[in-house]
Amino acid sequence: GALAKHRGVGGIVANLDIVLPTALLEGLARQVLGESAVSPRGWRREWLRWRVHELLGAPSDPALQAYLTGPDRALRRFQLADRLARIYIQYMAYRPDWLDDWGYSRPTFEAASFHPALWRQLRQALNEPHRGERLAQLGAALRAGSVDVGASDPLHVFGLSHLAPAELAVFQALAAHRPVVFYLPDPCRELLPCRPGRPAW
Repeated sequence: GALAKHRGVGGIVANLDIVLPTALLEGLARQVLGESAVSPRGWRREWLRWRVHELLGAPSDPALQAYLTGPDRALRRFQLADRLARIYIQYMAYRPDWLDDWGYSRPTFEAASFHPALWRQLRQALNEPHRGERLAQLGAALRAGSVDVGASDPLHVFGLSHLAPAELAVFQALAAHRPVVFYLPDPCRELLPCRPGRPAW
């Protein structure tokens, strides 16, 4: 109603394009970086769990070996693979710095346990950039200068309770090309993008 009134007497507003942030960012990545920027299928949870499951067949880490020992090994292996796939997908957006350190064998923290070695195996098996790396590429391209973002009118983002830091960085870079307006449920300084804790399984 308010948007229609803004257009004047008798104004009508219909068929608005309302998308989730993830879909918007993927579309923006395709537009700025090309079709190859779409998140590869292998990094999606329904496929990633099976890659992890394969790597858990004969793990070299003693903690993983102990966890997967017993008569219910098959069930434990599947459940752990599914949980690790979910965790790694979250880290692609929330902790790409950890994944980057693990990938290059840089020291992180003792509680990382088996994750660095397992992530390197996974990264080698899926020799394609994951979503966190795509977001970083997109942000860098937007900050670099003249790119076609497809629109100059304001982008209105509303109803979010949180946003991953990697996604927020892209919106900040996009704001140099078109206005980006956030409508927050509680616009106070305490409302900050949250990050998951250290690896857990």
